[in-house]
Amino acid sequence: MKGSGKAFTYGNLGDMQENYGRVHVLRVWAKRSGGWQAIVYQEVMSLDAPPSFAPGAGQDCENPCKSVPYQPKNATEREVVTAYSKLETAAMAHNSAVFGTLVCR
Repeated sequence: MKGSGKAFTYGNLGDMQENYGRVHVLRVWAKRSGGWQAIVYQEVMSLDAPPSFAPGAGQDCENPCKSVPYQPKNATEREVVTAYSKLETAAMAHNSAVFGTLVCR
């Protein structure tokens, strides 16, 4: 399967975006003292057709990330799961105000 891709750097952060038809892949990297380290990998598949309904900004929607099938082992892992859930909920609701507080620091 042949795809297209783009790479961007923002100082010590970078991302790679690849598209293979309906499959879209995002990798986010952080530059550390030992080199570049992957911090996010996300892969999604586009629907065959646009959905017939999407909630507006700030509206609740069916978000599978409201529960994560993983039991955190410590406080740090619980915080990561909570942050990820908030991030995905904001993205699904197109709530850029909340999304920005989670990714722009």
